[in-house]
Amino acid sequence: MNLDYGTDIKPRLDNGETPAQIAAALQSDTRHERNILATGGDVEVESDMFNLLVAEFNVLWLTGEATWTGPLRDYVDDLPATSSDNVRLKVGFGQLLAALQITNRKIQVADNPPMGAMLTAITAIVGGIVEANPDDSRTATDGVAAVHAISGGPRFAGVTETDVRDAIDAHTDQELELRRVNATALFTERMSVGGDAQAVWDQAWIDAEL
Repeated sequence: MNLDYGTDIKPRLDNGETPAQIAAALQSDTRHERNILATGGDVEVESDMFNLLVAEFNVLWLTGEATWTGPLRDYVDDLPATSSDNVRLKVGFGQLLAALQITNRKIQVADNPPMGAMLTAITAIVGGIVEANPDDSRTATDGVAAVHAISGGPRFAGVTETDVRDAIDAHTDQELELRRVNATALFTERMSVGGDAQAVWDQAWIDAEL
């Protein structure tokens, strides 16, 4: 997890949010660290979603009629469409199934929050299916780890108020150091023999404000 002050924190600070509120907002961000391949095709990657869901965890398979079936498909299909979360999951899962049959298709889990949420939900479902299988010694944690290995996991998983404060402090320190460097350059440029060093420095410090 890498917090970017300019994009992740500053806009929220400018909006009046506290570090605690910023941390809570980041934790709720559903995007993952990086977009992932649905099907690798001729691209050399360690894994992709097709490999994970079909080969590694065997929760999906393609019939001779080119339709998807398996415990993962059954689980999602059986979810009641009575909540907006379930509806979004069904839509996202449908897009994933379509992408699994297209070579080199990217799943935008880092750029598209609903797709990131879909991946997180699917990961949990797969983990549950694997753990419930008496013939499979792997756990739900293994399923999560396998998906996160290719997606990087939720972008701000585990971020705390302390992390936000540390990022703010680091940015402040960087700004102060840059201002000091600029002020020193201005002072050197403006200071003359016999001049008032304190006055020149004070003005240089003011003018060097970022």
